[in-house]
Amino acid sequence: MAQKRNLKICIIRNDRMGDMILTLPIIREIKETIPNSIVTVVCSNTNSFLCEEADFIDEVLIYETQLNLICKIKFYLKFARNRYDYIFNISQNIESFLFFLINFSKEKLTLIYLSRYKNPKFSKIFHRIIVKILAIENVIVDRNNFFKKEKNFHQTYLIYKLTKKKINIRLPKTFLMSPKVNTLEKNTNTSRILIHLTSKWIDKKYSENSFIDLIEKLQTYGKLYLTTDHSSKEKFKTIFENYLIVSNSNFSNLSKYNNKIIILDKFNFKNWRNIILNSRLVITYECGCVHVASMSDVPLIVVYDYDNKPLMINREYAPLSLKYEKVISKQELINENILLKLKNFGF
Repeated sequence: MAQKRNLKICIIRNDRMGDMILTLPIIREIKETIPNSIVTVVCSNTNSFLCEEADFIDEVLIYETQLNLICKIKFYLKFARNRYDYIFNISQNIESFLFFLINFSKEKLTLIYLSRYKNPKFSKIFHRIIVKILAIENVIVDRNNFFKKEKNFHQTYLIYKLTKKKINIRLPKTFLMSPKVNTLEKNTNTSRILIHLTSKWIDKKYSENSFIDLIEKLQTYGKLYLTTDHSSKEKFKTIFENYLIVSNSNFSNLSKYNNKIIILDKFNFKNWRNIILNSRLVITYECGCVHVASMSDVPLIVVYDYDNKPLMINREYAPLSLKYEKVISKQELINENILLKLKNFGF
């Protein structure tokens, strides 16, 4: 196990925010195990702000699959010239896998996740053939088989398992990362419950009216923040028509508003994170908000899609937090179960 030399290490994780948050604990362990190492992370625009906030990452390279062909070629050529002691590829998109291959660093390792929905025999065939031909070290994850046999296939554990092949790191059990700046005034409604308006809430069995019923009942326990993403307005039309909307530009004036329910519309990550940090509890469907609350040490209730292998999703993406409760139930029972979980947080 190489631990004493100064190493150049690259981690490729250019996908979603939640995925990066589940990777950061391993990156931190690498840096703590080898303090003089130079750690480079290839990320996406979606998760780059997390890497820039992390003081244990030395260099951030941004790669988007939406880049035009010329930009992609430039990135490929630049990345191919870099030399690392180890490259760990975590991303599953084919483009990331290809530029991982064209780099001539000696030690390259990759995770390969087989589909949870399709026949695993035919999943990631190209990836598996190439790593076999080129003798690239890998960890292949058959999610369905692992779930059936009750093996640990949590994302952070799998990244640990891959990294452990070369670097003798510890497995982190929890993960907290303090923001560099917390600008929210301390007297600003810090007892509020935050609910994230991801579009995942709404489907054929759970309507906007069902959600309105939930927030009306939650007002018994205190005032509410409703935070949004790019798709919220499409799914929560009645809510947007009936409650105060505060934009990102008015963040500094938030303490002036005392409404029972406030919509915080499309806040940037810094302001959104500050709102989460100053909330009493976060309630959200399974999405990136789960992991932002988790790494902020804020109590959390996570609702899982009952029709999308919820136990398997939880086993793979559970937040690295000791302060969370999960809700896995049919849609007509979601509200009831959320209210029951509140008791576990002293409400």
